[in-house]
Amino acid sequence: LKNLRVNRGLEGQRVVLKGLSKQDLNGRQGLVGIFHEERGRWLVTLDGDSESIAVKPANLEELQHLHACTHCGATATKMSKCQKCFKSRFCSTACVQQGWPAHKAECQRSREGQVTLDPRTCGPPDTPVFHSFSDPSGKRMDISDNPVGKSKTTVLKISTPVSKEGNLLVYNQKRDVYFMIAPQQCAQHGAIFQSITDNGVIGRKGYFPARIARDGTVIINYLQHLPPESW
Repeated sequence: LKNLRVNRGLEGQRVVLKGLSKQDLNGRQGLVGIFHEERGRWLVTLDGDSESIAVKPANLEELQHLHACTHCGATATKMSKCQKCFKSRFCSTACVQQGWPAHKAECQRSREGQVTLDPRTCGPPDTPVFHSFSDPSGKRMDISDNPVGKSKTTVLKISTPVSKEGNLLVYNQKRDVYFMIAPQQCAQHGAIFQSITDNGVIGRKGYFPARIARDGTVIINYLQHLPPESW
């Protein structure tokens, strides 16, 4: 296969195959290798086989694995991430507080590429901006003139335009967070575009950890690419 390039995300993770037309492959486990940019597929070496097969991200499910608490070393399948770097994990509030002195330096290094965006001002003028988690009805609401009032973490997908001069489209899986990043309105537009071009899925989209702050701003690390998702 040509034009293979290392892609951040599932590489090196153990997965199980699902939803494939070849039923005998579903349920089989393997190790993820390199991402094939042109075909938009991961190369997976199945257990017991020496050759790799190309599989779409939607047909891969990462096997649950134990996470270790950065401070005490305790393990669990679910653990809270540091709300500053979105990377290190802690098993309790006590470990967050007690482990902060040792974690501080690494946390700062991990935040390289982290930016704060205001969806109400970073997109083209008069573009609707949606956040729904502050709305009791659960419906999307235009927050252009409304404070959010609550913070939450989420995964945001950023899609790039054909040219670098176009707007970046930002949204989450439920589409209750939706806004654009315009090159004329956002100084980080070029850096985000380049990060997705270099390390994103087929160079056109990327998935990133993010936190929506109480004031409606979005904190995102455009260098911290997450595994591709199917939405």
